[in-house]
Parts: sequence; C-alpha cells; structure tokens
Amino acid sequence: MSSFTSRRNHNIIGLFIYFIAVILLPGCTARTAMVEQSARPVCIALPQSRPTSRTSESCQEDWEQVHERFTVEAAERSLSRWKANPETEFVPEATDINPRLDVAGEWILRDVLIEGEWEPREDMFSETTFLICRARGGSLNAEFYSSGCFSRLRLQRTATFAEGVLQLDHPVSMYYGLPFEKLYAVRCDGSDCLIAASDKKFVTRFGRRPMPAPGI
Repeated sequence: MSSFTSRRNHNIIGLFIYFIAVILLPGCTARTAMVEQSARPVCIALPQSRPTSRTSESCQEDWEQVHERFTVEAAERSLSRWKANPETEFVPEATDINPRLDVAGEWILRDVLIEGEWEPREDMFSETTFLICRARGGSLNAEFYSSGCFSRLRLQRTATFAEGVLQLDHPVSMYYGLPFEKLYAVRCDGSDCLIAASDKKFVTRFGRRPMPAPGI
C-alpha cells in the first residue's frame, strides 16, 4: 500500500472519530451535569407541627422552673447565714402597733420610708407579695414572692402572730432589699399595714392587695 493511501485512510479514520466525539460529547456533558447536581444535598423546609410547638413551650417552662429553683436555692443559702441585728432594726411606735389585726390575706409591697416620709413604691418591673393563710394549731402559712427583670423568688414559710408581731420561721429577702424575719402589724393612714423589721436604712411597708371593682 502506498504512503499516500495510508495517509488518506488515516485521515478518514481521524475524521470519523471526530464526528463520533461531536455526537457523543453533549450527551456525556449533560450526564456529567446531572450527576453533579444529583450529588448536592437537598434541603426541605417542613412546616412546624403542633407537637413541636408544644415541645418548645414545654422546654421554655422547664427552663424557667430550673432557673427559679436555682434562684431559690441560692437565696436560701444566703439567708441561712443572715442574723438579725436588733440595734439597727426599724421598730414602729408602740402606739401604732395593732395586736388584733387579722393578718390573713394577700399583702403587696406598697411604699418605702424615705427621710421620714412614706413614698409610694411604684415600679412596674418588680413585685413583692405575701400570701398568709391560717393553718392548724393557730400557726400561719406564709408564701413570699418577689420578682424582677431577671429572676423570681418564691419562698415558703410558717409564721406566728402575737402582740402585733408576725414572726417568720426563717428570714426572707426581696428581689432587691434587705433581709427580715418579722413584720409589725400597724394601723396607719386609715388602713392596715405590715412593716418589715429590716434595717432602718431601708424600711418597707406592705398593704392589702386592693380588691377589683365589681364587674371587673
């Protein structure tokens, strides 16, 4: 076979391979793109179901309960080391003390003694209350609650009331304020009050929670 014929056959084979490549290349490219796309992860957004919502609420409630428990435990440890100091304790005038006051009911922090004047305690960000109930044997159950922006505190106490003094079995402390373990029952400004026997520098007075108006 001549060299000319050999080169011509070689060119024909090369041209044939070129056309085959042109025909097959787009299909191969498309299949490669499909393989690459199929390898990517697919994210599917599912609507939040009702059980998941209840679970979120339950988690929030559990967190709040745990936080409150730790707050109470820390407060109780601190209060267990506190000792009353009669020399710095505020004591109202004997003539103001009301030994026959019915202390049962709900009492809310009302005002603070500042430079000899009772100033209203108006604070929408905190609250302190006493809920006092009668128990067997003449004793009293007192639930003390105090809350603020970052925590809340609920303490359970028992108490006795004699000679106008409400004596708690363990001290309590407000969200911000000084500890105390007794309150004086007084009649002042035409209403019943409980004055916490805290330090003279920070004297607070509790009044009965107002009853809602009829129809509210």
